[in-house]
Amino acid sequence: MESRSNLYDIDIIEADDEYDLHFQTLSFINRDNFAALLNRLQALALSIKFQYLKLRVREQIFWLISELTSLSVQNIDGLYLSLLRQVRSGDITHANVILSDQVLKLCESQKSWFNLNPRVIATFVCTYLRVIADHRTVNLQSLQQREIKFTINLLREKWMLCVPIGRDLVRLLQDLSSLPEFAQFWNDMLHSPEKLSPRFKGVDTLLKTPTPKEFLRCRLTPEIEMKLLYILQNLRSNQYQRNLGWFIQRFLSAPEAESYYVDIIRYLVAGWYPSNQILQSDIVPRYVVIGSMIRTIKSNVVAANVKTALVYDWLFFTPADNIMFIEPAMLLMERSAERYPYITAIIMEFLKFSVDEYYPPLKEYMAQCVACGMKVMLTKGVIRSLMPIYKCHSINAATREYMQELFGEFLTSDVTGQALPSMPTSVSLQSPLLPESHDQPLSSESLEVPGPSHDGEDISEEEDGELGDHHRHLEDDDVDRYLYGETEKNAGNEEMVDTATVGDGDAVMADIEDEEEREDEEEEEEVDEPRSGGIRGGTPSAISVGGHITDPETPGSISEAAPMTPHLETQSEMSEDDALTEDDEMEDEDEMEMEEQGEGPGLQANQSYWIFGDSLKKFKTACIAVKDTRMENDAEYEAQLANAKRSLKDILAVYLRIAVPAETLVSTIGPYIRNNALTSLATISRPNTSDPDEDTSEDTVIADSSKDVLDLFLNLFWNTRTVDASRDKMMKLMACIAHYPKSPTKKHAIGMRWWCFIAKKLTTEEQQQMIGMSQIDWFPVIISSYQSFVKYLHTMYGSTLDIDTFQNEHILADLKMLAEYNVTYFNMIIPLLYQYFSNVMVGQWDTLKLILLMLLPDQVGKLSASLQFGSIQMFGDLINETIIESSFRLSSYETQSFWQLLTCELLGQNKVTSFFLDEKITYILQHHLQNEIMFPLLSLLSSTEPSKEFIQSVLHLLPSSDAPGGAQLQVIFTLFQRWAVRNKEGFVTAISELVSSMADQIEYGKTFIVVMRSWWDSNLVPDSIKEEKALLADIAKLGGTIGEPCPKEWSPVEVKKKRKNLIFDSDED
Repeated sequence: MESRSNLYDIDIIEADDEYDLHFQTLSFINRDNFAALLNRLQALALSIKFQYLKLRVREQIFWLISELTSLSVQNIDGLYLSLLRQVRSGDITHANVILSDQVLKLCESQKSWFNLNPRVIATFVCTYLRVIADHRTVNLQSLQQREIKFTINLLREKWMLCVPIGRDLVRLLQDLSSLPEFAQFWNDMLHSPEKLSPRFKGVDTLLKTPTPKEFLRCRLTPEIEMKLLYILQNLRSNQYQRNLGWFIQRFLSAPEAESYYVDIIRYLVAGWYPSNQILQSDIVPRYVVIGSMIRTIKSNVVAANVKTALVYDWLFFTPADNIMFIEPAMLLMERSAERYPYITAIIMEFLKFSVDEYYPPLKEYMAQCVACGMKVMLTKGVIRSLMPIYKCHSINAATREYMQELFGEFLTSDVTGQALPSMPTSVSLQSPLLPESHDQPLSSESLEVPGPSHDGEDISEEEDGELGDHHRHLEDDDVDRYLYGETEKNAGNEEMVDTATVGDGDAVMADIEDEEEREDEEEEEEVDEPRSGGIRGGTPSAISVGGHITDPETPGSISEAAPMTPHLETQSEMSEDDALTEDDEMEDEDEMEMEEQGEGPGLQANQSYWIFGDSLKKFKTACIAVKDTRMENDAEYEAQLANAKRSLKDILAVYLRIAVPAETLVSTIGPYIRNNALTSLATISRPNTSDPDEDTSEDTVIADSSKDVLDLFLNLFWNTRTVDASRDKMMKLMACIAHYPKSPTKKHAIGMRWWCFIAKKLTTEEQQQMIGMSQIDWFPVIISSYQSFVKYLHTMYGSTLDIDTFQNEHILADLKMLAEYNVTYFNMIIPLLYQYFSNVMVGQWDTLKLILLMLLPDQVGKLSASLQFGSIQMFGDLINETIIESSFRLSSYETQSFWQLLTCELLGQNKVTSFFLDEKITYILQHHLQNEIMFPLLSLLSSTEPSKEFIQSVLHLLPSSDAPGGAQLQVIFTLFQRWAVRNKEGFVTAISELVSSMADQIEYGKTFIVVMRSWWDSNLVPDSIKEEKALLADIAKLGGTIGEPCPKEWSPVEVKKKRKNLIFDSDED
């Protein structure tokens, strides 16, 4: 019966015009109340490929579900819940819009059944309150109106069935409160709750009710949840970035998809908790993934909503609530405090202002809840104490004041000797995003809210100086190293974007100078604007609840409703400057000893003035001013930065003209260049949007506020690279700047910045296509200059290593840092290094491991082409068998990439035969062969011509002659099959020679016979080989000699001669 039912299931779904007849037939044979059919429909509805079904098939599925609903089939509500999950938020693609319309039509057509199912009603409301916000375009207006009408009717008629959604219902409704259709409902919920239901006690009831997991989970499609949980349940802290990058590029790259971040982070915070086993392992923590995602957001509105999603449950936390609601936000603050205080600052300030302004009637209650949450976390050991955070030298006064107001009772114990926890060292520093996507990262405006979102009293620059102007440097890449990898490189589109446009309401980041000018203008306009209140009276457009506030002056579109992130602009400003301030302190503290010595021991004041005039003094003064004004005044900061670069230009001009020792000059300018370079890392991870033919003069660099003093230095090198004397002096000075014994990281930061600068010169598509395939005229000069730079460092450090080893270790460290900050530039540089720096790069396993870890799929293809073309080598003429064996201990993706590259190099260098004739290689493949490398291995083997020696070497791949099997035997079968078809004569000749030589090699002979017998028994032997009777007879003879049985078809057939009858001519004869 079930099998017959299956056939009808398929017919109903796939039939073009007779599915009603099939359903009628199915009804006749139904004996299980359609349970089997429901199971199959449920599997389809929950499939990760559901959205890829053909439209016609999907329509028939909805028709079938409607028919089953009309029959009141039991448990069909599960199908509705699964279909609602498939409707994605933030997706206005045609397929998703059609799906949204289909689900709405289904619910409209089955209204009587629908009204009797509370779970479906609540899930529908939760889903479509999100979807309505997405359908704001003109072509979706009619669909949006139908969705609004149906949802509003449900809310008014079935309000008490929607209340179990909890506090997230308030957040969702606030997003829509600017729409006229929801304005009255919003007003009734706030001021006349009895109109919705006599049992409804008010909005505070909703805010105090946690949202159940199933409602947060319903906003993630099965595919998205599966991929997200794979990261959170399986990947270690140093492995998650690549998968998270794929995830973001796949599901969150479109501009309209950014609102989906809120749903995902709400799910991560309150919809899923790690098990104790995961908590005790090195699996990537939730707060790291959340932080990585936050860094990719570009929209003001979404950035604010995401912060609300992060701390939402903390505002109403009670001892009965799950501590996992508030753990991510607290750990993110604690682990960021020491090195990256801006993260701690923005969350702490957001929390403080949310308590004050989120919902004024519950201000005291929220303050108690926030304190209660902290008490529970301290009690249960989520954090040990607040005092290490409070006393951390990098935390500013404003943040401490917020901590006093929120958690004063917990700031009494003296734990000054207690170490402040930080991010686990196992967290990898590579980018969590795919750098093929060159959308700009979370811009400065992503963490700020337009003027109307400033609530409460006015805050001027004088009153809040420490919190101002943080947005300019929000992309500080040092933060990315620590917490998120470099999200800047791949936050979006699948194609490279050369420029980004900035709209009035969007925060897509353009060039940093344009961003800074725009933000300066916004600050001047907004800083003194009065702020509207929280949840109070007035029109819906002026009400703020649920973490948002809508500007009454802007049109009523949902996209223009700005989130009520309390004084969030100040938070974003604080976030960026604190990151830089902390970096300054970290980098400057141990170098100020040199700076306090005046102008260095080798250059007295009168000498420096006589040689350089007042340029050195101006440079030093401007660099100190840059550090001091970074968090106070954008205009002053830019002016001082320009002064520093202008002074450095004058200094370097004198340095190149006269014989000033680099060691003498660097004591004065070196620390400032190092510190300024380390605190300006944001420009490194940002995709290069400049014109490759732009003016590269020093004056242009000076005028560009996005470039620091090291950019000017490198630009001067570029302009003088063809002059040997000047180039050599610049390299020696750069080595002196990089040489700093106390911190090797700073040395490699200079090298990393060097390779970033060079990569930016490879900007045109034509140049990128040339990489690894032809000559780039100027790159040999770059390699020669870098070699000089490393040789100077080798001498300064007094290294006992030989120069080649030192160069290898140094460039590996530089490349590691480059990979951490900009994987796109890393991938661009690698082929050129193998082409022009082969003596250091080729055959180095540590370097190869790094490349395999960071290599992007498209770059694997480009490298493969270069290797097979023969223009570069990665493994060298003598391939170390240790490298081959180590390749099988890598991850699956890295192993595949390794063997793809190795295959291409062996083919390009015509070294396949010698590779497999190496007994050590065959021994490794005998014991470590994996299915991941079958394709490249077969490509290598099939490229050769059959010979006796090669076949004998291939037979060594088998681990056992008694019971061969597995991947090795499959490889041999496939190879024999291809040879037999492509080169029968050569194959037969090679086999004949092999058989002739095996009479005295019993062990190899047994292996050969077993392989040939297994091949024959598999019925894969081509007829052309079966016809070679003489060859098969020789093989059978060999088998008889060594005692191995052979198929009877191989044995020669003995032809019996008939005896002739003698015919006598006569009787006597």
